[in-house]
Amino acid sequence: MKENISVQEALNEILSKTKPLKTEKVFLNEAVNRVLAEDIFSPFNIPPTDNSAMDGYAVRFEDTLNASFKKFTELKIVGEAPAGKIYNGELKKGETVKIMTGGALPRGANAVIRREDVEENSNSIKIFKPVKKGQDIRTQGEDINKGEMIMEKGMNLTPARIGLLASVNRSFVKVYRNPVVSVIVTGDEVAEIDEALTEGKIKNSNGFTLMSLLIEAGCIVRQTEVVKDTKIALKNAIIDNSDSDIVLSTGGVSMGDYDFVKDVVKESGYSPVFWKVRVKPGRPLFFAVKNSTLYFGIPGNPVSVMTTFYHFILPAIRKMQGFTNICLKEFSAILTEDIKRKSNRSEFVRGILTENNGEFFVSSAGSQGSGILSSMHRGNCFIVFNEGHGLSEKGERVVVEIFDKEFYFKPLV
Repeated sequence: MKENISVQEALNEILSKTKPLKTEKVFLNEAVNRVLAEDIFSPFNIPPTDNSAMDGYAVRFEDTLNASFKKFTELKIVGEAPAGKIYNGELKKGETVKIMTGGALPRGANAVIRREDVEENSNSIKIFKPVKKGQDIRTQGEDINKGEMIMEKGMNLTPARIGLLASVNRSFVKVYRNPVVSVIVTGDEVAEIDEALTEGKIKNSNGFTLMSLLIEAGCIVRQTEVVKDTKIALKNAIIDNSDSDIVLSTGGVSMGDYDFVKDVVKESGYSPVFWKVRVKPGRPLFFAVKNSTLYFGIPGNPVSVMTTFYHFILPAIRKMQGFTNICLKEFSAILTEDIKRKSNRSEFVRGILTENNGEFFVSSAGSQGSGILSSMHRGNCFIVFNEGHGLSEKGERVVVEIFDKEFYFKPLV
């Protein structure tokens, strides 16, 4: 087992042991934000026929060439083509068909004139300017051609892509399975949310934090269990959840008398990969594998839970789900204050990112203690400091990673 490794080395070890999960077919309305596991080809043209882009009148453009405000052209209305219905006749010289947006273009028509550009009578229209051939027509296959590959394996199924799949008549689609995850919260001091808070107890915030992070990531949370600080209780919980894709435990991975997660995990058939990462917060992170199941032993401090999740666990989850973009995206921002730190390990400082005239600025979210969960509540990003980087001064450009999706929305005004 490796010890005291760098952030990048830890991430490399995790990802080398992580494989995309098997695929499954799901109904289209269950596929949003899943990763496509097949190439998709269109079985037909979209649109399937030439149709009108406007409410108006289908015409032969040749019949409008002499139209002007001084000498209008009058065309006889011989029928209509609402959306979803076909006008069966063929348009002849001097004739027009009333057509609605999406209506199939009648045979013989080669342009559409908008309703607002004509004078309508009960059985005819007057045209005061010529139209161009093909005007306001959506041509057959202009969006997608029959046989065209419209999506590649590995794409994230966004709402637009779900709509496109529906348009090519795909009611079911093959996607990568979402991981099943079990959460074990260790500690005699942990009280459940509806349990009386007696002296020496703390509430189970870690369990609810992890459950929320996992649900947001699309995981299936098998269970969140609080276990006492005994080897047998922990071992039973680990064995009971051995068929999960990922098992997460909080606490019990440091140097205390009751920190025996590493030993119990090994006794339960897992192979330890590493323990301790040169990072703040989250240094005692423990990682082990058993067949295809990943085990993460996370420090018990609330901020360590969230930081290790975003930087080590979430990338593994996203790789299992078939994503290729798996890590938090990095941005550049200007520091609005000095930040002093030790340079012997990487550090993820909780920060508050703001924007002014297209430029990003960032400041500390306050006290950086690993037990101060309110700093994650106040902050919206991590300020990333790599090993060897000490004092950072006001005005310096730094790397930030945004974890708060609300940053991308404008406030209500």
